[in-house]
Amino acid sequence: MRAALALLRLLPAKRRLAVLGQMGELGDFAAEEHRALAGPVREAADLVFACGPQMRHLVDALPAGLVAAYTETSAELAPLVAAAVRDGDAVLVKGSKATLMGRVLDALPPGLVAAHTETSAELAPLVAAAVRDGDAVLVKGSKATLMGRVLDALRSGGGAA
Repeated sequence: MRAALALLRLLPAKRRLAVLGQMGELGDFAAEEHRALAGPVREAADLVFACGPQMRHLVDALPAGLVAAYTETSAELAPLVAAAVRDGDAVLVKGSKATLMGRVLDALPPGLVAAHTETSAELAPLVAAAVRDGDAVLVKGSKATLMGRVLDALRSGGGAA
């Protein structure tokens, strides 16, 4: 999550929107880890949309003017995000698989989302086809997502890794 926020901070945009679903598998550290995102979020985002019970810890640690919306589920959050997005915005959508953040991606205006797939095997050829010489590519995911498939596709001729 912190790496994705650091990338958002670097993107040229009129506004940077962080759309965050709660992080999973943190056990006893969940509240603390969600609260600890407040600093990186303040540095990276102009507006924050958050969902999931654990994200309440982050929302409570942020200045009120930074938080655009908080909901329990991504289904509730999706139309709020879609209504807020404007031309020139950079939008980061990130959360554990259990938060179903794909619902937010599905609600965004056509043309805003370059690719949304359920597996890295489906994503790999799309990324490889889109990357051009000189492009910088950040590939990030948990070990379970097998994002190495995307790197393999880039190395096999779809672009520079």
